[in-house]
Amino acid sequence: MIKINFPQKIKRRRKIIDHLKNNWSREHVLIKNQKLFDSLYKLKGNLNFLTLETKGKILSSIGLLFNNYKVSDLKKIFLLNNQVVWLTLWCTNKTILGNDNLKLINFMIKKIQKNLTIATVGCNFHTYKIYKALGFKCGQLNHFYYLNKKKKTFNLVKNFTKNKISHFKKKKPKLSYRNFKTNYKLIYNVKNYEKIYKKNFEYFKRKYYYNKFYNYNFLFLKNKDFLRGFFISREDKFSNYKCLRLIEYFGSVDEISNLTNDFQKLCEERNFEYIDFYNFGISKKKIISSGFKIKKIKKKIIIPNYFKPFVQKNIKLRYAFYPSSEKMIFFKGDCDQDRPN
Repeated sequence: MIKINFPQKIKRRRKIIDHLKNNWSREHVLIKNQKLFDSLYKLKGNLNFLTLETKGKILSSIGLLFNNYKVSDLKKIFLLNNQVVWLTLWCTNKTILGNDNLKLINFMIKKIQKNLTIATVGCNFHTYKIYKALGFKCGQLNHFYYLNKKKKTFNLVKNFTKNKISHFKKKKPKLSYRNFKTNYKLIYNVKNYEKIYKKNFEYFKRKYYYNKFYNYNFLFLKNKDFLRGFFISREDKFSNYKCLRLIEYFGSVDEISNLTNDFQKLCEERNFEYIDFYNFGISKKKIISSGFKIKKIKKKIIIPNYFKPFVQKNIKLRYAFYPSSEKMIFFKGDCDQDRPN
């Protein structure tokens, strides 16, 4: 008899990891690093894993992450308002064929109700095609980049040799660069955007405040001395060369426009080669008006995404979500993407 289980007891961690090891890759970081695995999937003495099993053998599994964790009973987590369930590590036993391959995805689709969305970011091309066939809205995050206008040569960026040196007029800064943990409570001043981004402040606290692998910073966005939004950001480094990654944004999208001076000042003060930003759902024009360019497929320029270890190549981040009628905004920080590789 085949059955679906959720959630999993902690003692089943080894069984799940062995399933991933035998049917995915023994070298995957989430298989080799238990602390990283637990930081994503451990909650209230359980593991957020959905499994398809028969006679105690795992046939298929999906790791689940959530935008809203505020619940005492994990079985009710799908019922929370404005909930997004992120699908990760979808792994099926190599011997499974036919419809059994899709039973867990179909189980999640049946969970769909008002205020619930299922989504993924960073899926490979094979699963991307499956999601598309199942009626998910699919695509690729835009990769925006801002090059330091005062640098003539680059080391992290590849296949870019000319940079027009620009001069900027002094303006009152709109962006304020601050440490995340010491300034965390300031985010409560940025209100009324939970429905747009389908996230609450507890989400940011769990994902970034308690993160043991990366140190994050804020880029607070001010207008007339009021906080209008914030970027979650993180510095990446290879050798002596640095860049800034904009991991997420929360707040008024209108405030993202015309920030070229602020980003350039930040590049100069912190000696960043570039700033990059993966996004789907925010107006391209607003982001470009702040000095960013879009990484286009045909252009040879390389803006790296992987730093631990450093890989100097472009990385496509594909997304999929259901129901396809939902309005979604995605970032590099969504799903399980911003973690060691």
